[in-house]
Amino acid sequence: MHRRRVLQICHNHPQVRAGGAEVYARELHRGLRRDHSWEPIFLARSGPPQSGEGPPHPNAPLSPVEGSDDEYLIYPEAYDFDWLFGTMRQRKGLYTKHLRRFLLTVQPDVVHFQHTLFIGYDAIRETRRTLPDVPIVYTLHEFLPICHNKGQMVRTMDHSLCAEASPER
Repeated sequence: MHRRRVLQICHNHPQVRAGGAEVYARELHRGLRRDHSWEPIFLARSGPPQSGEGPPHPNAPLSPVEGSDDEYLIYPEAYDFDWLFGTMRQRKGLYTKHLRRFLLTVQPDVVHFQHTLFIGYDAIRETRRTLPDVPIVYTLHEFLPICHNKGQMVRTMDHSLCAEASPER
């Protein structure tokens, strides 16, 4: 039986920062390990601002997570994340070189983005460019792509809920 390979991409690894999305993504990864129809691979971003550590080897922005054969960390060259546009301002080698090489090596059947914070929407675009026929799933753990108040869907002036979006507001 052919096992379908699913690559999950998350903005942090739970060993770096044990936030809700990170823990959920890894638990899903571990659950897929038990399902013999899937071959899961977990790729998480590491480095600033959540971790001050850089890659374990210079010029090697990807490394396996210690003690795992299906979890990897990817390190951007620098922390220069643009919160408004959801992208790295400079040094886009994270997408155009390192992520592309990883995607071509792994050849997933499905790519599941658990989050794009500190990774950027450009990672989705690069995934589509590199693997044009592979389905991409994107889970919104917060509403960052549509709400510039940290994705929380509350107003900055009074913290009321954004029940209705309108140009007047």
